[in-house]
Amino acid sequence: MPATRGKNLRSGDLAEQLGLFLLQSVSLTAPVPRTEDVGIDVIGTLIREFDQYRYIAANSFYVQIKSSSVETVTFDEHEVQWLTDLELPFFIASVDRKTSNIKLFCAHRLSDAFVSNPNRNSLTLHLAEDTVREDWVKADDNNVYIGPPIIEWSINTLNVDSEFLSKFYDISKESH
Repeated sequence: MPATRGKNLRSGDLAEQLGLFLLQSVSLTAPVPRTEDVGIDVIGTLIREFDQYRYIAANSFYVQIKSSSVETVTFDEHEVQWLTDLELPFFIASVDRKTSNIKLFCAHRLSDAFVSNPNRNSLTLHLAEDTVREDWVKADDNNVYIGPPIIEWSINTLNVDSEFLSKFYDISKESH
């Protein structure tokens, strides 16, 4: 409808833009335009200092950005196959606009889910920090608990922690 915009859509767009800015502060990023977005919002590449004038690029990864109000992400049928076929590490970023904070969740536990049952028709990723489980993802359980985040930061972190880029690189590199 002309002259209107859904509040949830706008809120999500703003969270995505903030998430993109925060990711750009610690990695090379290629945002995926809305017209091309099929579940990946950013293709990122880790960087570290090469010398005092240059960065050097390392591993690339995919990021789906969600507003902090989203605690689960569900994938059904063909979406599960899409996850299985991804060739780069997949992360979910949770962005809190009120605090300008981002949390990065590593989705490596998906591998457990696909090993225990490669023919899944549904999966729900749980981002909440208090729902992490250390046990194996059972073949008949479509819930994958991927919390807690591997790292979190804010605009303030970037301003006060001169070593944060190095910390981000080290932690993210380990998650590859």
